[in-house]
Amino acid sequence: MGETGAVRHCACGTRLARDNRTSRCGACTRTGRRSRTEPPEVPVEFWNHPPLRRALLARDMGAVIRAYRTHPHHGRPVRQETVATWIGLSSTRLSRIENGEPVNDLTKLTRWAQLLRIPRHLLWFHLPAEVGDDVASGTPVAGGQESAGDALLPNDTSAEAMDAGNAEQLRRRLDSLLSGTASSARLEMVEQQVLDHLTQYTRTGPAEALGSLVPDLAEVHALAARRHPLAVHRTLSTAITMLTLLVADAHMKRGLVDDARRWYRTALLSARDGDDPLLAALVLAQQTMLAYYYETPEQTIRLARRAQELVADTVCDAAVLAAAAEARALGKLGDARGVHHALADARRLTDRLAELRANDDPHAAYRFNHGRLALYTSGALSNLGDVAHAHEAQDQALDTYATDPRLVIDPALIRLDRAFVQATAGDPAGGADLAAATLTELQPAHRTAVVLIRARDVVTAAEALPGMRRNAASAVRQLRELTTV
Repeated sequence: MGETGAVRHCACGTRLARDNRTSRCGACTRTGRRSRTEPPEVPVEFWNHPPLRRALLARDMGAVIRAYRTHPHHGRPVRQETVATWIGLSSTRLSRIENGEPVNDLTKLTRWAQLLRIPRHLLWFHLPAEVGDDVASGTPVAGGQESAGDALLPNDTSAEAMDAGNAEQLRRRLDSLLSGTASSARLEMVEQQVLDHLTQYTRTGPAEALGSLVPDLAEVHALAARRHPLAVHRTLSTAITMLTLLVADAHMKRGLVDDARRWYRTALLSARDGDDPLLAALVLAQQTMLAYYYETPEQTIRLARRAQELVADTVCDAAVLAAAAEARALGKLGDARGVHHALADARRLTDRLAELRANDDPHAAYRFNHGRLALYTSGALSNLGDVAHAHEAQDQALDTYATDPRLVIDPALIRLDRAFVQATAGDPAGGADLAAATLTELQPAHRTAVVLIRARDVVTAAEALPGMRRNAASAVRQLRELTTV
């Protein structure tokens, strides 16, 4: 229904003529279009729009509604009268809410968050379980505010109902209730969470990693949304950047390119929010993998050089990763001189890092060590066609990774580099057989998009050979079929 009074509007936002006795405009009446009585569905990236994120971080629902209305996703701003209809207010009252003091009534905040379908992890207030679930799904809810104690408890607290899922839900709510301030103990817990994820990430499949990353990222985000001293704010920004970067990498490995690109962008915003150029450089250096596998060598090189500009002369993981990524991309372009120059820089920086970090886990995410350098060297020299030196780098890398059998994806990529070299050197059957064996040995969780992309490179290299021998055709065909699964 439109508003009552001197001026009335159709629910689609169109102003109604004074002599219109209905609640719908002419266009809606002619086309049979339904009145828009609730907000439309919006994509996930809708909530990453900077004005909207700033409003959410400011904990001001009025500003959130205004940023929602004026979001470029809508094409043109949604009229206040339309949004007022959605949430059951007059346009005058909505205008006061958008421009006045922040609303603190939890019942209203909960209802408006539900109506706009604001993702639960972005909110600064805690929701009862059933309301939190409804906000995520857009299902209407009833009832008012619960006490803090009631909100902690699942609906059914019988011994039979308190399974592992309910118990974990209760534990997270307790954590949330007890972590309203960023004490030193809480910050230590956050830093330990990040360290645990960095350690485990390289040893698990990307889908499994996402399952544990997202809830912890939501918890850290909820803590960071509160006001903190600058030092605490930077610590939390670093934690969010590191976890967000892992989420981006997991999407990249799974082949979800658009999602990965958005997560890399969010990670970069977080690094800049913490005013940390070295962290921003790490984001750009990590993003080179997205460009390498799914975009172009030129884009990879641009990102790598931007990262190197940010780090200047600092010896850090971002610097060595950027140099190694540039070498691998230059190999695709056939620039032998550039490859060897970039690899020399990467080797010098890796040696210095090894001296500085003798006791760190060498295979943690974002850590660059001699094993990872050998991986990138293998890719660069394989792309360049330098067979002898590529084999040497591959042997070195496989020896390094053999110390931990949980490391799976990187060794698979190294073996696929070897298969690529074998195919380009005139043995397409051998290369195809090695690549097929590598894919077959991988568990489905580790048979990621980037692995399949490198296996397809072997197919392309084999098929490009003039007069490929008949005995190789069957092996190449089998590999092609494996890469399309």
